[in-house]
Amino acid sequence: MCGHHVYTNVYKWDPDVTVVPDVVRMSPHHPLKKYHKYQHLFTGFLYALLAHKRIVSDDFHILKSGMVGNTKVSPMKTSDVIVFYSGKLFYFTWAIMLPLLRGNYSTMGIMGLLFFSEMFHGMVLAFMFALAHVGEKADHLELVDNKVDMGWA
Repeated sequence: MCGHHVYTNVYKWDPDVTVVPDVVRMSPHHPLKKYHKYQHLFTGFLYALLAHKRIVSDDFHILKSGMVGNTKVSPMKTSDVIVFYSGKLFYFTWAIMLPLLRGNYSTMGIMGLLFFSEMFHGMVLAFMFALAHVGEKADHLELVDNKVDMGWA
């Protein structure tokens, strides 16, 4: 994949700032909705769910659609698909099944700890994204005639 980081902070091309659905406004080019003035109240909770969303939703969407945002992903070879599904199986076995079968914890306890660890993971991802996307010196660009008219990377 010619990674989406070729288009960092370019509206509609960087999937990290072009959030769908448009719950969070990450770019000044993003259409302003009434609820965006309250995003500081709910964004932290949404970011806490980011890792879980990546694991159970986004990866499968990327595999099915062949796209990360507007960037086309090279088709996966059969061996890559096997590795992808094996990794998912390993994760769910390691994170859920192994503790359920071998641990002395309740199902709710295991799910609660998994949820907490995924929330922590999501917040770490959010802070990493913030460095590149919403830092003091981050530029937010928009394509004009499918071109960026200045160097920004």
